[in-house]
Amino acid sequence: MIPIDCNESVSVNATTRFDKRVTKFVALALVCALWAAFSFCLSTHASEPNWQQIDQWISDLQSLEPGLRENGAKELIELGEKAVPQLVDFYCSSKMSLAEANAAIKAIEILEKIGKDAVPYLLQQLPLHEKCVHPYKLIIALGKIGDPRAVVPLIKLLDNKELNLRISAASALGQIKDPRAVSPLIHALSDPTTGGARRYVALALGSIGDPSALMAIAEKMRDRNIWDAAYDALGMFDFSSEEVREATLTIFEKEHDLSIRQRITELIGKDVIRNSISIKRNSIPFLSHAGGKEGITRLMEISASDEEDLIRRKEAVTALAWIVANRTKTALGVPLKEATATMDLFGEKLLADPSDIIRNVTIVALERIHGVKFNKFSLDIIPYLIAAAKDPTNTLADRFLAITALGHRAIDSDTLAFLEDKNGDLAELKEAPASWRIDEAIAQIQERMIQERIKEGKKKGFKKNSRIKVR
Repeated sequence: MIPIDCNESVSVNATTRFDKRVTKFVALALVCALWAAFSFCLSTHASEPNWQQIDQWISDLQSLEPGLRENGAKELIELGEKAVPQLVDFYCSSKMSLAEANAAIKAIEILEKIGKDAVPYLLQQLPLHEKCVHPYKLIIALGKIGDPRAVVPLIKLLDNKELNLRISAASALGQIKDPRAVSPLIHALSDPTTGGARRYVALALGSIGDPSALMAIAEKMRDRNIWDAAYDALGMFDFSSEEVREATLTIFEKEHDLSIRQRITELIGKDVIRNSISIKRNSIPFLSHAGGKEGITRLMEISASDEEDLIRRKEAVTALAWIVANRTKTALGVPLKEATATMDLFGEKLLADPSDIIRNVTIVALERIHGVKFNKFSLDIIPYLIAAAKDPTNTLADRFLAITALGHRAIDSDTLAFLEDKNGDLAELKEAPASWRIDEAIAQIQERMIQERIKEGKKKGFKKNSRIKVR
């Protein structure tokens, strides 16, 4: 018999059992690794978009069954950015049959709900808008999404030759409300080539609400083509903002158009306007209705200031004439000192102003004051009107206007001698086509002098038919 070592047998068995365990462990680890790899591949495959499935969901948007349309839209929205390229391609390549048109509108709504992830793809289509049947809906979608990345491309479309694209771009910019769009929109509002889009440009500026656009919008209330849009745009500003209120008050104090002033009053409130120190100081309509020493003095300052805008100077001169003509019929209502100073300002400074606009409005103002019956300044104005008629730097129209004013009110022999031109001051006017105005003024003055002499004769007992010579 062969002897057996028991210790050796136990060792062999232990080694065998250990090897089996290791083998099982390795096999289990390998299975787990293979399962993990399979799961990873499966998840990776699942995360990649199924282009055929996306096409099917887009096709479902054209279905007559509401359930299919709703399910297709839901799946596309959940898929998000991965569905965007095919949705955009479908919209732009659609031939717009009835079913396709409805589906295309639905596709745009889906892109809007996907939101900012759709913006890069929509922006890529803007330079290629000719390929889309209705590209303006892509632009509207960008506006509804409100991503600032779209601002610069949309600004470029404000100059596009197609009206619908200009309108859509303006509306989209108004929805995004980015301050970068304000200046280009103001330019587009004043640019006549913008055409029918200007209404939407005004509304876009109102939607953005930047105070720097208030003046441009207010001015368009004079434009009969877009005044109603400008009216609505003004109402879109936030008048609780101090900056907006101040900008609006500045417009009010410089504005003479009654409709614009009424609109601003509606928006900002009468109390705010009444309590504005700036308006009390600078608003010409306010000053003209206020009258009095302070009103006249401030209007004289504006009229004489070379730093003021010409339009404001012109309005101030007109306001002064209105005050003096209508409130001095009995030397009441206007302080005599200020009224006299106004006449001196007209005659000594404004008739010699470098601006022909100011000279013209001054002559008109003098004629207005001169033409009011019982005005105590009528005789004081005559020397100024004669000077205006003589001045060769005035236009022929202004010189004839001064002569007409003299004919309306003058009643002295000196004025008559001037009009008869014994010194040759009116030689140029007598050669003009309107020279008949000189003869008309002479006839008016002669008639007035005859009437005055008849009155004097009656007082002295002369008969009415007595012959009266007029020099």
